[in-house]
Amino acid sequence: NYSAAAARNGIDSILPYIGNPYSVFTSRESNSSWYCSKVVWRAWNSQGIDLEYNTWYYFRGTWVTPQDLYDDSSAYYVGGDTW
Repeated sequence: NYSAAAARNGIDSILPYIGNPYSVFTSRESNSSWYCSKVVWRAWNSQGIDLEYNTWYYFRGTWVTPQDLYDDSSAYYVGGDTW
C-alpha cells in the first residue's frame, strides 16, 4: 500500500507539465511531451516507486507502456470495464 500523501505528491510533481504537447514519440525521461502511461509512471517514480521495477529491466524500451504498468506487481486494475 502506498500513502495518499505519496499519491498527492506524485500528482503535484507532474502538474508543472500540464499543457505540454501529447506525443507517444517521446522518451520516458523527456519533459517536452507526454502520453498517458508516462504521466502515471513519472508521478509515482517521483516518489521513489518504479512501476516497472518488476518487469525485465534490461528489456526496457524508450517508452513506458500501459502493459508495463499493468504487469507490475505493485499496480492493480481498478475500473468498471471487464477484461
